[in-house]
Amino acid sequence: MIKPTSSSIVPLLLCAGALPLQAADFESVTSGDWSPSATGTWSPAGHPQTGAGDTVSIRAGHTVIFAGSGGVGLTPASGDLGTGGNGIINIDGGILSQSPPNFWIRIGHGSAGTLNINDGRFHFTNSTSSASPNLQVGIEGGNGWINVGDNSGAAGSAILNLRDIINGTANAASVNMNLGASNNTFGTVIVNSDGLLEGDAIVRASSQNPHIRVGQQSSTVQSILRVNAGGQVNVRGNFEVGAAAGARGLVHLTGQNARLDQHDGDFTVGFNGTGEMLIENGAVYTRHNNAEARMDLFVGRAGGTGTITIRSGGQFIQGAGDNVGDLRIGLGGTGTLNVEDGGTFRNDSGNWDWVGQNAGSNGTINVREGGTFLITTGSNLNIGQNGTGTFRQTGGVSEVNGVLLAENNGTGVFDLQGGTFTARSSFFLGGASGGSSGTGSATGTQSGGTLELRGAFVVGLAGGHTGSYSLTGGIINHIASDITVGENGSGNLHIGAGTTLNDTSAAENSGRFFVGRNNGSSGVLTVDGRLIKTHDTEGIRVGNGNMDGVDNTDATGLLQGTGEIEAAGVRIGTLGTITGGTNTTVGHLTITGDLSFSAGGTLFANFDGAGGVDQLSVNGTVDISDAFLAGDWLAGGPTGVDSRYWLILNDGGDSIVGTFANTIDTSSSAALFPEADGFITLGGQEFAVFYNADHTTNSFTGGNDLLLAAIPEPSTAVLFLLAGLAGTRRRR
Repeated sequence: MIKPTSSSIVPLLLCAGALPLQAADFESVTSGDWSPSATGTWSPAGHPQTGAGDTVSIRAGHTVIFAGSGGVGLTPASGDLGTGGNGIINIDGGILSQSPPNFWIRIGHGSAGTLNINDGRFHFTNSTSSASPNLQVGIEGGNGWINVGDNSGAAGSAILNLRDIINGTANAASVNMNLGASNNTFGTVIVNSDGLLEGDAIVRASSQNPHIRVGQQSSTVQSILRVNAGGQVNVRGNFEVGAAAGARGLVHLTGQNARLDQHDGDFTVGFNGTGEMLIENGAVYTRHNNAEARMDLFVGRAGGTGTITIRSGGQFIQGAGDNVGDLRIGLGGTGTLNVEDGGTFRNDSGNWDWVGQNAGSNGTINVREGGTFLITTGSNLNIGQNGTGTFRQTGGVSEVNGVLLAENNGTGVFDLQGGTFTARSSFFLGGASGGSSGTGSATGTQSGGTLELRGAFVVGLAGGHTGSYSLTGGIINHIASDITVGENGSGNLHIGAGTTLNDTSAAENSGRFFVGRNNGSSGVLTVDGRLIKTHDTEGIRVGNGNMDGVDNTDATGLLQGTGEIEAAGVRIGTLGTITGGTNTTVGHLTITGDLSFSAGGTLFANFDGAGGVDQLSVNGTVDISDAFLAGDWLAGGPTGVDSRYWLILNDGGDSIVGTFANTIDTSSSAALFPEADGFITLGGQEFAVFYNADHTTNSFTGGNDLLLAAIPEPSTAVLFLLAGLAGTRRRR
């Protein structure tokens, strides 16, 4: 949890050294040079040594230029403007700048130092494009503070300007601002309601590439950039929070209309160090479109760890346009985006969002109760492309275009525990297309909430990939296009007890349902809850083939479960299997609609050793023509003429159509079951088969249900015959 340092910063309590014995207070009495030669600039007359504890105040109407003459008491001696030894520079309505060749400004050099821009302006001026000037806040063992605004003036009346010189023209140099510029130092910049921080701008023609770094070097203490209500920061170059290994940085935007607008450059939270960003209480971060170049956004970029938390009216916005940049959460490091109560993440751009992109990376998005996660355009959310990516929602509202999990060699996780998640386009687990390379693994879990899918829902999309989705709570509403479990890869979809998958996609909208579709694929559909497929005349296809009944692939499919399926029909292809329960457990599956088999399709029956067997209840036509019957017998169950193993309870008005291809017409025990339509051996146990049994009357004949009777061992069968139970055998 992010715990920002209190906004009440008291540098004197945290200083690294004592006040010098001869510290003095100076104030400007006119515009002029800082140096000793300008004896009329200050009262009292002299040369303020703010690097050694002096305090200056630059009053309204005065412009003071630091030209470097004599330095300001920094150690080692330099021509740079700075503060140290608890020295303070106050800009109280005036203007302060420096002139070449004074390249650096050091706030908190060697010990504590402060720059207060209460009202007025500070300009970082350097007229030579070859210079590399820096505003260093906390350096060489010192800690520095800059306060932009004092909350008493009009908006934008206190300005820290790194981009423009005093007359408003662009600075020719590339100015960096580094907080915590040396190891074991920290810097703090606070922008208040009347404050404006104007960052320097990238100039591509001159390779000018300025940076703002919050936490530049390794330190045990966070460097902080805080923007309070009404404060404004404009970033026009690269922006890094937690730059070097071991660095620690926090950007805290808090309060109504606290803004950080980035117009150019890379955005990075956690480059090689640890970076945090907290946006709350009506504050806004906006990434704007840039016509010149697309520069991306990173959270956990290289070896770093980055966290962004949005809450309590805070907003993180990727603005409109195709050059806003992709957001990469976990590019090479570890990145986390938390959208909490009252927080909003919104991507209005044409660029994608990635979670766990590169190998070795780890990215996570958490959407919690009251949070809003939106991708408003055609951009997709890619989770676990080559790294490990997780999207977890426990509440709130999410809406995106499309979702891709485990595109290449990554691991993608989607976890919906509450709230509403809507995908307007495809929702793919295991690949981004049928031709995606690699062996990615995608896992979807849903224990609550509503998943609304308005495009294709594919579990196990690409060859070599695996995908699974387990619905144990909540509901899935699928509105348009196909559902496929195992399209080119391996897919597993589980609809748990008490849950519903409601598929209202119609055939004219490509609304088909496949379990095992194309060559090399395999699919398992387990329905322990409810699967409802309306507005469709083609139903569900299990195993190789298309919805026209043509078995034209080597895909395998398994349909199992203990729930209910409502569909126009279920067709078991040549390499398809249907069973109640699972392949190893006994259960009862209900189908409202027709059930048919392609030649070679399989009905599988488990026997539990206590008289139980897998059952299908079908309210519709049952066609088993040339299908196969398979099963696994567990010894101990009843045998003989009183044994009853009901496989299909056919509630339709029609008789079962066809016979199994692997039954035989006769048996050595045929005399014991004269009404039998055939005989079959499953798992070492021989059965008599009855296609027209009547479950209501518990009879071998007179109905349209499928029944097996277990044939006893030969010695037992002889006893039945001797008892006069033999009769005329009925042949179908």
